[in-house]
Amino acid sequence: MISIRRLFVLISILYSAVMAAGFVAVHLGWLYPEKVQNVLERQQSEQDSIHRQLDDTRREVLVRARDYSTRSDIVEYLETGNINAISAIFTAEQFKLLDLNGAVFLPAEEQGRIQSYHFQDGIVEANNPRLADWATRQQWLQCSRVSQHSASSGYTRFDNRPYITSSSQVVDASGQSLGQLILMRQVNDLMVQKVARSTDSSLQLIPLNSALRSLDAPLQQPLANIQACQSCPNGKPVFCLETTPRVSPPVFAEPEGVATVISFSLLPLLVSLMALGLLIEPIRKATRLLERHHEEGVIEPIKMESPVRILEFEQLGEAYNAVAAKVSEQRVYLEAMSNTDRLTNIPNRRAFDLAVKEAWNRVLRRPGHCIALVMVDIDYFKEYNDSFGHQAGDEVLTRVAQALQKCSQRADELVARYGGEEFALIIYVEDALELDRYRQRLREVIAELDIDHPTSPHSGKLTVSAGMSWINQSGSWLNEFSSDYWVELADVALYQTKLMGRNNSLLQVMHKDMKKENHNTFEDLQSMKAELKDQLEQSRRR
Repeated sequence: MISIRRLFVLISILYSAVMAAGFVAVHLGWLYPEKVQNVLERQQSEQDSIHRQLDDTRREVLVRARDYSTRSDIVEYLETGNINAISAIFTAEQFKLLDLNGAVFLPAEEQGRIQSYHFQDGIVEANNPRLADWATRQQWLQCSRVSQHSASSGYTRFDNRPYITSSSQVVDASGQSLGQLILMRQVNDLMVQKVARSTDSSLQLIPLNSALRSLDAPLQQPLANIQACQSCPNGKPVFCLETTPRVSPPVFAEPEGVATVISFSLLPLLVSLMALGLLIEPIRKATRLLERHHEEGVIEPIKMESPVRILEFEQLGEAYNAVAAKVSEQRVYLEAMSNTDRLTNIPNRRAFDLAVKEAWNRVLRRPGHCIALVMVDIDYFKEYNDSFGHQAGDEVLTRVAQALQKCSQRADELVARYGGEEFALIIYVEDALELDRYRQRLREVIAELDIDHPTSPHSGKLTVSAGMSWINQSGSWLNEFSSDYWVELADVALYQTKLMGRNNSLLQVMHKDMKKENHNTFEDLQSMKAELKDQLEQSRRR
């Protein structure tokens, strides 16, 4: 059995597949080949432009060779061998001005002396023997193109570097050949960058690779990076270049086209989902919400959201929310019960522990605050129970709790039953004078109860003992202590008060000048409390 949702999804998927197949067919058979041809033509035009610019550079060197071969001082040198005739021509300044890197005079007579100049790194080297040998063996002619007027030009390598070489015949007045003048220009990064600027291309030299295509060979397909070499007729490369074309190879499908196909493909699916969403989606949302509530262990009201108000959905939501509200009330009640002492109806030990940590964190965040923790114990309460019974003792606990609540002035202060006949208070006092008034107030509210306690050695009335731990001017120094230390310090003060005779209070002050290493550690306080308990027990037995 198939659901309506699944049926609509299958139809939408089929429609999307047909759309995608049609898109691929159109691109594969028509649009993409046209894009490829267009990009190929533009990349080929860019390559032709680079090749023409290199050829123009080669012809420029050839023109210089022709012009210099007719100079009278060069003719004089080849006729007479007078080196002074050309000493002022091929200097470092001239080489730099002419953008040349070498010049060779090759006499027509075999006995003639070859004169050469090599310009490299700003230095002119005369009569380089390697250059002379290179010229003698006519290596410069291996990749040259012979042109009219007894001149040639081409590319060659010398000292493992690529050069443009151009030669021109030098003749005397009668037209007799005196020899050859060879000019050289190195194909280096500087020259390549000039070509790149002239053609508005991204161009760089790369290592020789005989497997690469020739610069004048046509491209077969568009490329992201085009590598080609200027080669001799024998196929041996002289230098190789890498070009990043201005136009990249086309992608099979442009993002805009893909987005259009996806949009049309998803259209029926969106329509079906919108229609089905009016009925199915509100239920699915409610189900997911209930599952999440189950995982989190909570029950909260839900809202049956739907663009169209459906009676059954609203009735279902109202019924569930009524149950959730009832459960929420019971949870709040149980939460309050778990934090409230059933006898005295004030916060219990659990609530006190949470309040202590919260108060401690608050004073850590707020420097300069003063806060006190007070531990209160009913004096000789066991004897009172033994004399009047537990019901009377429970009534005393309730009345003492109500009296202690009168000492609390602020909403964020706390009076809690700590355990047995012991109570704990968290109060905010700004100075010692206010703290002293609080201690006096504590004695007064207990005295106002006027509860007879014949077995108590203190005037036959019910009294209490208190231990106080006062934080004076909170700050970062409290990071050396803990909330447990604060409670333990007040507890030790309480036992010291009881050991001193009860019906009194003892104050312990925590202040910013305290250094943890100079005061009792938490473990020391625990040991002190244990010793005080033993002493109290011994005094009770006596």
